[in-house]
Amino acid sequence: MKQNINRRYAFYLGVMSIIVITIVLLPFLWLVIREGNLLRTEIERTERSVYEESQGRTHFNIAEYLSSNLFVHAYQLDIEGINRLINDIKKALPILSFVVADETGTILTDGSRKNELYGTRLNIPVERLTENTIIAENVSVGRKITFAIRAGNHTAGYGEIVFSDEPLKSAIRKHDAVVARTWNEFKSGMLRLSMVGMLIILVIAVCLSIFFSRTLSKPLLKLQDAANRVAQGDLEHRVAIDSGDEIGELAASFNRMVSDLRLSTVRLQEANSKLKALDQLKSDFISVVSHELRTPITSIKAFAELILIKPNMEADRKAKFLSVINSESDRLARLINDILDLTKIEAGKLSWNITALSIDDVIETSITTFQPLADNKQLTLTAAGEPSLPNIFGDRDRLIQVVTNLLSNAVKYTPPGGKIEVAMHEERIPRHQVVITVADTGSGIPADYLQHIFEKFHRSDDFVADTTEGTGLGLAIARLIVEYHGGSISVESTVGSGSTFTVSLPVETALTAEGAQQSAVARL
Repeated sequence: MKQNINRRYAFYLGVMSIIVITIVLLPFLWLVIREGNLLRTEIERTERSVYEESQGRTHFNIAEYLSSNLFVHAYQLDIEGINRLINDIKKALPILSFVVADETGTILTDGSRKNELYGTRLNIPVERLTENTIIAENVSVGRKITFAIRAGNHTAGYGEIVFSDEPLKSAIRKHDAVVARTWNEFKSGMLRLSMVGMLIILVIAVCLSIFFSRTLSKPLLKLQDAANRVAQGDLEHRVAIDSGDEIGELAASFNRMVSDLRLSTVRLQEANSKLKALDQLKSDFISVVSHELRTPITSIKAFAELILIKPNMEADRKAKFLSVINSESDRLARLINDILDLTKIEAGKLSWNITALSIDDVIETSITTFQPLADNKQLTLTAAGEPSLPNIFGDRDRLIQVVTNLLSNAVKYTPPGGKIEVAMHEERIPRHQVVITVADTGSGIPADYLQHIFEKFHRSDDFVADTTEGTGLGLAIARLIVEYHGGSISVESTVGSGSTFTVSLPVETALTAEGAQQSAVARL
């Protein structure tokens, strides 16, 4: 994967570099070659002009030389002298033809041995030679120079020389060959230099491509590796990229995502653990409830059958059986009421009757209910409190249910001869509230059970003995009722020394009964 990414980026950057180099260098080479060709043409034209001008000056100089030196020979009609001078010049210059005529235009000599043109007429522009001593014009084979053989104002004759242009053409061809060779060498050098430059630039571009591709792909590969590790369950891994660009932001977002995922996973595991624990508690609760329901029903059915079987049973025995049936019926009713109350409170469907009430009345009613049970078990049940406690707003029957539940547990878990004390007092810090405490000298509650004691469906086999009756819903219902009133409930306990339950209820003196009911519903 890493090589594929690097090669891909290197390939793309390399292709882009080649395209850029081609776009930049090709027009440059085309411009250099074009300007070079123009320069070459200009050089050739200039050199041709220079050669032609130089040759023209040479021809004019020779014509001037002959015009003065042939005068004597022409005047004396010395043909041999003329031929001798002409032959000397032919040895030095490429002369195709040389004709000398007298002043009438009759040819004296053409420079050859046979002198075939002797006596013929020479077509001479006399009028022009009157003004100009020398006339030059181009012909097909070269350059023709016509001149007057003159000394002062006296003309002895005329001369016509045709110079060959082959030496000029040869010189120009040689020069053009030199220029072409030089130009070709220049173009070859430029091409070699361009190729070397392109190769160097290409190597640099490839190196930069590899460097940038690795620079770009390295953080991406880190992200890929981190994603794979996270996919394998390593939620502690983080990506260490702090580039400050888009990839850095991507890495930061990835780290935040992993952190959120880890937090969500932890919460999910905790929720799963709670669900498992709750599922176990429900299973235990169903087992306990089924046992608690079956026990009173079995007792009621058994004693009812005994009464039906023996209609003439002694009155005392029959009354005892009916008392057991009544007691078990009350037990069954309490169990069913607890389950119904818990369900209604959690569903928000429990009816509440919020009124202004006296906490002394709640405590007195509760103690009166459990005083016979405490006496039968030889327990000392006392009440203590501050006089003139303020009234609170709440549901009287539900608050009595809270206190009786606490007293029921105290009586149930306190051995004979023990003490149970119900106390109440007023507090103004941290808020204005009435505090109720129920303390006993029973067996106490283990520390590991205290944090779960107010949870629904929770029972501890280490704490609840097999002979203990109840579903364990009482304290959960008490907590919900107290919290509905805006209060709190807590417990302190030492195994072997007893337990103390504390209920705190707020005093809302500024509210009417109706206002208290609305406040309580809002807190729920």
